[in-house]
Amino acid sequence: GQRIRGYLHPDKGGEYIFWIAADDAAELWLSTDDKPENKQLIASVPSWTLTRQWDKHPSQQSGGILLEAGKRYYVEVLHKDADQKDNLSIAWQIPGGEREIIAGKYLSPFVPPK
Repeated sequence: GQRIRGYLHPDKGGEYIFWIAADDAAELWLSTDDKPENKQLIASVPSWTLTRQWDKHPSQQSGGILLEAGKRYYVEVLHKDADQKDNLSIAWQIPGGEREIIAGKYLSPFVPPK
């Protein structure tokens, strides 16, 4: 399995919806701020999906999550694969936009606290 951690930097304030797709299983966690201890499970894949297959399981889609522009949010993905045909995709719908893969410009690496 793998754990991917970092920070999400939305440039628009408002309600966001998130999706996750993966083979075999995955969880998407998002904090209310930049602290890992405040993370909450917002979406999950209980069993495999095809690449970017967003609608196989109801749990793949989050509810609406209010984010502030310019604020940094801790984000974490846990992913487990049973064979070598793995995939992992995360998308969001920004306020007034369409669902899209989260671009790298909205992400930065996790820096552990000292």
